[in-house]
Amino acid sequence: MRKHVELIEPSPSGHHLALYVRYVLPGLMEAGYDVSLLTTMEAASHPAMDLVKAAAPRPFPIRLLPSLRRPASTSTCSLLVSQLTSWWSIYRHYLKIAADHRPDIIYLPTADWVVKAIEILGSPFGETPFALLYMSPKHHRHAVGIGSKSRNDRLYDFLFRRLLRLPRLQSVLVIDELFYEFAQKQYRNNACKITFVPDFGKVNGALSKQECRRKLGIPVGAKVLLVYGSLSTRKGILPLLEAIAELGNANRVVVLLAGVPSYEIGRTLESEPYLSLIKNQKVLTRFYFHDTAQEYEVFRASDMVWLGYTEGFSGSSGVLHQAISLCLPLVAMESGFVGYLVSKHELGLTFKPENKVHLQNLILKISSRSWSWEADSAKAFRSAHTAQMHVAKVLNILRQTQG
Repeated sequence: MRKHVELIEPSPSGHHLALYVRYVLPGLMEAGYDVSLLTTMEAASHPAMDLVKAAAPRPFPIRLLPSLRRPASTSTCSLLVSQLTSWWSIYRHYLKIAADHRPDIIYLPTADWVVKAIEILGSPFGETPFALLYMSPKHHRHAVGIGSKSRNDRLYDFLFRRLLRLPRLQSVLVIDELFYEFAQKQYRNNACKITFVPDFGKVNGALSKQECRRKLGIPVGAKVLLVYGSLSTRKGILPLLEAIAELGNANRVVVLLAGVPSYEIGRTLESEPYLSLIKNQKVLTRFYFHDTAQEYEVFRASDMVWLGYTEGFSGSSGVLHQAISLCLPLVAMESGFVGYLVSKHELGLTFKPENKVHLQNLILKISSRSWSWEADSAKAFRSAHTAQMHVAKVLNILRQTQG
């Protein structure tokens, strides 16, 4: 009898469905597992689900959770309440499932939306074994030199130890190489439960750069800087556009905003000086969710990709891996895990987001010369971060779980 793996992913945003579920789910099917997906109505009706269904070799059951509570703010208290609410929703769901209808193992392709609640309350899955991908643990960042010290570091360290001691937890998968190295020393007794899996991104298409630019109406001589995905203030969009506006015609950089904008970004771009930037084609907007073909077009039409995160962001980025899959150099903030990767593996240029002059000089630098991605370390990084390697690691963990 084939083993049944249930994936749980309630969020359609970012790369949750469009990346991890989209590649892991067919990988499990092709390896001989029965697979189901537990999600929300919001995610099930999102265009990202179409990508998941198209990638699957056969239809699969989709089970629904109630819409999960969104955090009222980014405060620690609000985020925790949201996670506890999510935990109880999952717990009630599995209480209703008869023992002979439960999956053999549960896998959370991303778990940051509920992992703190699991650390506090334990597993919501009863006796069913589970594994999870923890994208952005934070309590190591001061220790490894990529972030500031937090008063919560010791608490989060304590809670993570609780997570590792859960008897039905099979593995915590992490994409942060610095956290993995930190954890091997910090949690020696339970470090065997921590597995490094390479993050990845994939952009598929066959059109040339010139053809993509023609379709998008982008001038041939422009230096195109792409900002892609969920377009929120934390991506440093407003400082970038302010710098472009102040430089005027002194640079040839065109900013391509491609993705779904937050309410704040949408409203801000309706005022000056941003309206003039759009009118003069210094800023091009593609404000919608991009399917596979549209995603390829905006990446292929670009010269560089923006990762100028602000607001204390210091985690990983799926857009980083999408960019390097097409050999596009990055423009990234100096700090955090993204800045560390860009500097260590020579993936592009870094800058200090809080330094306006530094940012303007960097834009002028981009405008005045061509950039190529030739470093051997960048090529090696690209080769080590593929969808195939990520899925193979996940499958290996789940096979071990089945004994």
